[in-house]
Amino acid sequence: MTKLQAPPKRRRGRPSKISREQVLDTARSLSAEVLTMPEVAKILGVKTPALYHHFSSREALIGEVGQQLFSDMPIPDPDSANWREWLHDINMRLYRFVLANPLLIEAADSAKGFLSLTLSLCEAILETVQNAGFEKQKSYWIMISLTQLAYVAARNQLEGRITDSGGDGKLDEQIQSIQEHNPRSAEFMQHLPESNNEEWLDQLLRWTIDCIPNPTPDKPL
Repeated sequence: MTKLQAPPKRRRGRPSKISREQVLDTARSLSAEVLTMPEVAKILGVKTPALYHHFSSREALIGEVGQQLFSDMPIPDPDSANWREWLHDINMRLYRFVLANPLLIEAADSAKGFLSLTLSLCEAILETVQNAGFEKQKSYWIMISLTQLAYVAARNQLEGRITDSGGDGKLDEQIQSIQEHNPRSAEFMQHLPESNNEEWLDQLLRWTIDCIPNPTPDKPL
């Protein structure tokens, strides 16, 4: 006699009413100020605990949203023949992209560093400078230095940091107080822009990139 097989056991618990993709899409539609787990759950029509089936915390959700956002950043093809201009262009793109997506600031904090969210960007920069002839260690420093300039400039602008404390005359007072003992620094402070802006970053990136010496060919063994 053929032995009957027992029917498969049913999984306990109610199936999730929402998908991981639905949670991410909803989170991407919200600004950082209102992006909370209860708010996402409210929009999706579920209770908040349902979200934790897909994400362990708000920080984990924001971190993955940041990865998705950065994956949407358009990256030009590497151009080792014109590496200086290419480096300037890609970092200005990074600056503008972060400004257009403020949630990336918190996503970078959740991921303990924005470079971990921008692997495709890092890969393109490293490919460009290494194909231009830079050794690996120098290419790493070039990538880190320039992307930090662009990212920090965008972050400062989003957070409202300005160089003259709102134009209330405090900068002039500071300049006067240091003029006697630090004249060169005082003169430099007078040339600072009123706010962190694109023109300031453009000039800073160009100067920094121009200071990078041309790659030298590897020495024969």
